[in-house]
Amino acid sequence: MFKASETKPYGVEVSFRDITQEIESQSFAPPPELPEITLKKHLKVMLVEDCPEDRELYRRSLCKVRERHYTFIEAESGEQALELAQQQQPDLVLLDYLLPDMDGLEWLALWQEQEQENHPPVVVLTGQGDETVAVEFIKQGAADYLVKGQLTPDKLRLEVQ
Repeated sequence: MFKASETKPYGVEVSFRDITQEIESQSFAPPPELPEITLKKHLKVMLVEDCPEDRELYRRSLCKVRERHYTFIEAESGEQALELAQQQQPDLVLLDYLLPDMDGLEWLALWQEQEQENHPPVVVLTGQGDETVAVEFIKQGAADYLVKGQLTPDKLRLEVQ
């Protein structure tokens, strides 16, 4: 039988102390509240992307998540996306940086001017990584900036969750 402070043949001494009182006297802050999007089981995701293949890839990647159900709203242009966002009120926006009628920075600025109480998170997806542009997106309120060439289905799923 092992006893506290018993010396083992290898010269190791083990001692135990009761830390229950120390733990009880410490005050722990409550965990931060999770954003509403992380708690939802059904998410309405708006895909603002002019490439049908990329939209299909995003849909397939997200549909593999069994814990959530997704409804997709799709727009091929910035103008169409602005109208749909106002009508459909998505929970999340996946925004391509280069659209046929405007770029993502322009879209984000116009979208934020719309009268909505809570704008959902916007994740920007781009074919070219540019730190300066990424910083500008974050300054304007984007939740994240992802480079399509480095994007995997798992990474997209993690980003959305």
